[in-house]
Amino acid sequence: MTEFTAHQPIPDQASLRFALVSGPPVARSGESPVAYADRMGAWYVGERDDEHRKSHGLYLTPEPVAAFMAAMIEPKAEKLRLLDPAAGVGILLCAAVEYLATHPKRLRKIELVACEIDADLRGPLRLVLDHLVAWAAKRGVSVMPVIRQQDFILANASALDAEGDELFDAVIANPPYFKINKNDPRALAAQSLVHGQPNIYALFMAISAAMLKAGGDFVFITPRSFASGPYFRRFRERFFELVRPVRTHVFGSRRETFSRDAVLQENVILHAVRDDAWPTRRRYRKD
Repeated sequence: MTEFTAHQPIPDQASLRFALVSGPPVARSGESPVAYADRMGAWYVGERDDEHRKSHGLYLTPEPVAAFMAAMIEPKAEKLRLLDPAAGVGILLCAAVEYLATHPKRLRKIELVACEIDADLRGPLRLVLDHLVAWAAKRGVSVMPVIRQQDFILANASALDAEGDELFDAVIANPPYFKINKNDPRALAAQSLVHGQPNIYALFMAISAAMLKAGGDFVFITPRSFASGPYFRRFRERFFELVRPVRTHVFGSRRETFSRDAVLQENVILHAVRDDAWPTRRRYRKD
């Protein structure tokens, strides 16, 4: 795993990879972080072929969807620690900070952890987060981002078996979705969730839920396939032991969510909170 803060110099290898594509867009004066992230994402996708996009599950979160998801996060103190396990160019983190910076429960400090496996995205992601830091500082909010170049599943699957030292107040994500072989290292790392041929997005969901503090917010946009069928049975058993659903948003059209990327997919947004063993308490609750 490679970890660095948003202001550190880009390592030589990353600089070399980043230089292979045309120059990224520069933030405009007064531009919101979400708008800049959206422009950066459109530029990056334009520099990549379809095979790269499919292999990385690279589908951009539209600005209105990002803002809608961000508004589901409820701050509970003056400091908040936020995770995006599949950060891309950081639009969901930007949307969350924009929302939290104007929330009635005024935040003073926001720690961001942005995980991204695509090495070529490190440079664009850092530019976006640098702009976000400056934008938030003008509004009296200290944003401290850390970018981790890692395979999120391999790096954090152990959270499914034991509570780790690193927990978050909230997690927000648009994870990649594609099927992986049951012998894939990621499927083996999270084998307690796997039955049949797993889809990688469910592994992101379960591991992220396991990294939340009690009462922490879970906000994901994913395909709706996890809600039924035998392949997701083990996932559902484990996942819904960890989080209690609060709200599910279903889109009116399969073309609506990622129309810019020409993706025909039934997606849902799930907002849940970390509430261990809530189904058992509910089952035996006295009325």
